[in-house]
Amino acid sequence: MKTIKSIVYTSLYFLLLSSTAFAVPYLQLDASNSTYNDDTESIVSNSDIFTLYALVNDSTLNLNTDTKTFYISIALPTNVENNNNDFGSFSVGSKTYYYSDLKYGTPSKLPKHDIFPTYYVERSFTFSNLTGSNESKDRATSYNSEDTPGGLTTTTNVNGSLAYAAFDIDISNLNPKYQLHFDLYTYSSNGKITKAPFSHDAETGIRTNPPPDNPVPEPSTIMLLGFGLLGLSMIGRKKIV
Repeated sequence: MKTIKSIVYTSLYFLLLSSTAFAVPYLQLDASNSTYNDDTESIVSNSDIFTLYALVNDSTLNLNTDTKTFYISIALPTNVENNNNDFGSFSVGSKTYYYSDLKYGTPSKLPKHDIFPTYYVERSFTFSNLTGSNESKDRATSYNSEDTPGGLTTTTNVNGSLAYAAFDIDISNLNPKYQLHFDLYTYSSNGKITKAPFSHDAETGIRTNPPPDNPVPEPSTIMLLGFGLLGLSMIGRKKIV
């Protein structure tokens, strides 16, 4: 009898874990052309220009009249140096951000994680006023971005669907040594924060530094060039003799 009870309890336990793992959270981020990084537990964009999706698991949310404010923090996992002149810029939707727009710290009440404190900016939005250029809103079939990164599919069926805000992201003018990390969250009327799980954050991938405009030859290259010139001079002397 005890063995049967043990089997039943164990089965219920793993069933609970399974349902939790595949549950769709209230908030989550996703990105077009993305993959999932198990090490950083984030959705990773594989392009300099992509679309970031802020997903809200609320089929009753009215895309045209809802005034609840949501926030996306855009943070630099690697700190910039003070007054860094080679930072460049990046854009989120209709807004372009420069070094002067960044502030150092942690967004209010955001749970502690490895990214913060660092330099960051916040992009707030409501679905009702999301009408700028390079921004859009719609509904998507319910899915978990951790399991299916880049898997957003629009739908006209409101029941059981996700509301989402889409922002065009362009980091092509950002210094390649910097990445961006995205968090999605909102606040209740009493100031309590609700955040997308850390496993449903998003980030840009590691970018390779481009070669300098006038690359300095490596020592081995200089040596080979020197030997080559020396050889040519010796051949020239033999011909003269």
